[in-house]
Amino acid sequence: MTINLAAAVVAGVTSIVVTLLVEYAAKPRLEARKERILDAVRARRKLTATLLDIGLAAAVLREDLPAIADPVVQQKVRAERARQYKRLEELGQELVDGSGRYLVTLLGLPRRLTANAAFAVLGVLMSARTRRDQAEAITGLVTPLATVLETPLWRLLKRGRAALELTRQLAAIQEPSSEERAGGAQNGVEAPPTKLSQ
Repeated sequence: MTINLAAAVVAGVTSIVVTLLVEYAAKPRLEARKERILDAVRARRKLTATLLDIGLAAAVLREDLPAIADPVVQQKVRAERARQYKRLEELGQELVDGSGRYLVTLLGLPRRLTANAAFAVLGVLMSARTRRDQAEAITGLVTPLATVLETPLWRLLKRGRAALELTRQLAAIQEPSSEERAGGAQNGVEAPPTKLSQ
């Protein structure tokens, strides 16, 4: 059995060329793609965590304390509610400020719903509603949004119901309340038309 020197040289050169092509041509693209995928996963995870934090802060504001509670307990609960409201404002701002990072990871309906819900949360926080009403409205937004984003694709019916609920909540928030309409009429200002009334 003789070793053909020409075949050995061709095999060695071929392996070196292929290795260099993979290392310098294909690998950078694969690494960049992997980083984009990991960044998207991290951003969606951060979005979900922010939505959960918003929901938890809103839950504290939604609960009523019994009138018979001890005054010390009432004072502590008021202090905790004030802290959670400040936190809710910061999280709402963070949701809007980071929306560019989140929205590039989504497509179609989830992207549109996430953008609308993020700005609706901030709008609710800037509204003249009571803190409890703000918490109710925000919970009505973040709960179905989290369901839309985190439910697997094969659970299409559950995702669809959550998307419809979120759309309904968004429409309800855009509609001025009876107090806002009455307040505007009392001040001689007509309530602005909503998207639904146009």
